[in-house]
Amino acid sequence: MDICMLEWMGKNGAFVERMFRFFNIYARTYTSAYPMEGTDVELSSAAIQTLEAIVKAEGRMKMVDIAASMGITRGTFSNNVKGLMEKGYVTKEQSPDNHKEIYLQVTDQGKEAYGEYVDFIYDSCFREIFKRLDHIPEEYQQDMMAIFDALADGFMAGGKRGKEH
Repeated sequence: MDICMLEWMGKNGAFVERMFRFFNIYARTYTSAYPMEGTDVELSSAAIQTLEAIVKAEGRMKMVDIAASMGITRGTFSNNVKGLMEKGYVTKEQSPDNHKEIYLQVTDQGKEAYGEYVDFIYDSCFREIFKRLDHIPEEYQQDMMAIFDALADGFMAGGKRGKEH
């Protein structure tokens, strides 16, 4: 079959191009710490996401479960936690009922850093995104989330899906 290499995108080419542009820019910042303008926070996107997941878990989820909810390996999660602990943002605590179960707590310093990050990222990015989302009906937002889920599932499959069919 003789097909132009880009025809497979059809009318969605501009969307796909912007999506991959975002992925590429995000990948550059994922593991490299960078100073967030106007804050004292200097963390990578991976560290920020880990801190955010720990904040969300509120000390009620095991480390393995937090890692799974983020879609990262336990090893990657542990490395991120180690860096957050070195900065004094997170502490580990054993469950009183089962000493093998480790839970994470965000320190006051971690809460302060996370608060600075929230202010920074909201002002620099999410204010505009949320403004636009306010004009998109809920069912379309559900479609957009399904698109992101399909992307995650596709990349997690590592090409296996296409080989099975």
